[in-house]
Amino acid sequence: MVFTTTLAGFAAASVWLLPGAKRGDVDPLSAILAVAALAFACFLAWGEAQRRDRDIAAVASRLATEIREKETADRNRILGDPKAIDVRFTLRRPIAPHQTATGARPHGTLAEIADYFTALEPRRMVITGLPGAGKTLLAIDLVLALIKDRNDHAPVPVRLPLSSWSEIHPGPTPSPAPDPSRLVTAWLARSIAESYSVSRRAADALITAGMILPVLDGLDEMDSTDDLPQTYQTRARRALDVLNAYQLGHERASLVLTCRSGRYRDLEVVQTWARDAAHVALEPVAPIAACDFIRARVSDPQRWRSVLDEINARPSGPLARTLSTPWRLTIAVTVHEQQHPASGAYLRTPRDLLNPALNSEPALRDHLVRLLVSSTLTTHPPPWNATPTQARTWLGTLAGYLNANAAMGRTTHGQALPGTDIAPLDLWPLAGPQHVIRSMRMITTGIVAVTVACLITGMQAERGWPPPWQIGIAFMVLSGLTLSVLSAVESASSSQLFGHRQDVLRSRCLSELGVVL
Repeated sequence: MVFTTTLAGFAAASVWLLPGAKRGDVDPLSAILAVAALAFACFLAWGEAQRRDRDIAAVASRLATEIREKETADRNRILGDPKAIDVRFTLRRPIAPHQTATGARPHGTLAEIADYFTALEPRRMVITGLPGAGKTLLAIDLVLALIKDRNDHAPVPVRLPLSSWSEIHPGPTPSPAPDPSRLVTAWLARSIAESYSVSRRAADALITAGMILPVLDGLDEMDSTDDLPQTYQTRARRALDVLNAYQLGHERASLVLTCRSGRYRDLEVVQTWARDAAHVALEPVAPIAACDFIRARVSDPQRWRSVLDEINARPSGPLARTLSTPWRLTIAVTVHEQQHPASGAYLRTPRDLLNPALNSEPALRDHLVRLLVSSTLTTHPPPWNATPTQARTWLGTLAGYLNANAAMGRTTHGQALPGTDIAPLDLWPLAGPQHVIRSMRMITTGIVAVTVACLITGMQAERGWPPPWQIGIAFMVLSGLTLSVLSAVESASSSQLFGHRQDVLRSRCLSELGVVL
């Protein structure tokens, strides 16, 4: 289709740009050779693309390089510093001992997550924890560690948000039930092709060859926590059923899942869990570990003396509980270590965390979020000189939009709207589909009209008006291209149109605004 449209465009351009061409102005032999060379070059390019897709080992290597770069950037965005808290996790006692992975140790840490995972048989693991406990960070570190030690025959770990699985709907399983292997393979291949420089055919081949390890983030984010229907009718429950039936060969396929503790317990109540998987639960950051982390990250530990004394004196107090999650602890250190760019003076003092007005965990949480918004605006000024209050309102609006998408399972043209990720190209439904479609029609039509007017005016000024039949051909070609663009805009999601998703904020940040996703 693209090749045909390109040739039609070349033909139209030739007709348009050579209105006065006469016999003898163009060498027929040269024209034939040029067209033949173009066709041969296109054939060679197509053949090279096919050959690259068939070389599974090379495709896997390129994919691993892309994933390493992306996950490193995501990790730096979450932490702001290469050094992370070495969180601990504990193996949960399985509900059905005969349906769990073997080889799992009772305890583990972030630093040894790769060794812990590779010792499992089969390699299936579920990571649970409270909000902000570090589930995503643990998944990212697992991906990076597996890629670092990967050989040419090992699968490539790919972290994907489960909320993007639009083929999974709440409610009872449809009859006849779709083939789980095809359902999982189709979603994985589509997601990989949209997120990385891998063709759909190559992604299918990688999955079929067992060269993809799905690291599926956010099982709890497949459904809204507000007005949650019966747990058995949720998308999360249906997703687990499909993943449990998904096999490579004669055993369940390897995978990693992350989920909030409460939501996973709800699923276990209705006898749904990841079969043949080791279930590990992240532990809160101990007061001693929190103090050690603060001392290691700050420039002047004496500024933090009162905070450290409070944590040690009241290990079960509001401040210690608030800083028991890696995310909030990282925020506390980051915002209170921020310095004025001109004078170098600290903008905030840690002693403010001991304010009597903040003597509760919710108050401290909201205080840290306000400081985070203010700190971010200092380093990245928003447009229109927006205030922190306005920025917080905007974030709340976006969080409400995501929450509503997850709650109602909203879709557009068969594609589920995002419930966790904020991608700029996916925000157009906020304005209403009809309004956006009309705007796109007007903009596209305007661009084409201006282009045609400029071409006609330029040609008339230089060579006089071309024959009507040439204008008609050019008009039909441009009209066809316009209709193709409009059809693509109206029938495809923005991620399909532009290829790559550009995650700006994760729902973890928005959940701290008080909106549970």
